Amino acid sequence: MPANIIEHFRSSTVSNANCIVTLECLGGNDQKTGRKRTEDLCDALMAESPIEYCDKLGQIEYAQLNNKDQLIDYMQTLTIQAATANKIPLLFIDAHGSESGLCFGSQTGIESFISWPELIDLLGKLNHACKGELTVICAACHSYTLIEHLPNWKRLPFAFYYGYSGEVKTGSLATDTVKAGKSAMLAGLIEIDKTAFSFHSEFIHYRDYILAAVVLATHTTVERKLLYKKAC
Repeated sequence: MPANIIEHFRSSTVSNANCIVTLECLGGNDQKTGRKRTEDLCDALMAESPIEYCDKLGQIEYAQLNNKDQLIDYMQTLTIQAATANKIPLLFIDAHGSESGLCFGSQTGIESFISWPELIDLLGKLNHACKGELTVICAACHSYTLIEHLPNWKRLPFAFYYGYSGEVKTGSLATDTVKAGKSAMLAGLIEIDKTAFSFHSEFIHYRDYILAAVVLATHTTVERKLLYKKAC
């Protein structure tokens, strides 16, 4: 595998999405970061291309989801749309997060919570329908904890994932996600410099296996042994 291919994978930050979808799971007393970001993206789109604004406005989608069942239903709808209409979203999920999963701000009891494994299952079905081209930005505290629950030998439930390793202030989260949305919409990439994002991708997840395959394919037996000793 040539070095330039590896560098290409390392520099990739977002799939070739054709729409931006925000799932707002925050409650009535919360600052609606998803709604405000959607408004900012619409304003940026208007400033960038006022003539095409009406046509492209349909590529920005926002939904207020108040409980787990609504999230499941909406994800199933997106999955059907991806499979039948080639809808590939850059998916934002705005919620309260914990080390166990995501919480819905306006609910209590079982409907107020979805675990990371349950969310992984929903994302995996959507990513499959998107032919492996799903990018997810989870705008919630502790959202990078999802990575710890990924299955070892199954395809990842996304191509690219952005989350937060711990608690994050609402202002920082809002700034980070607006920056990510605008750069993806206008430039086709996501810049994470000067943000609090943690980033994961298929290449990062399988990097050790890929590099091992490169070594096996390009080095002699003696060189492989030397590289193994050096790595240990």
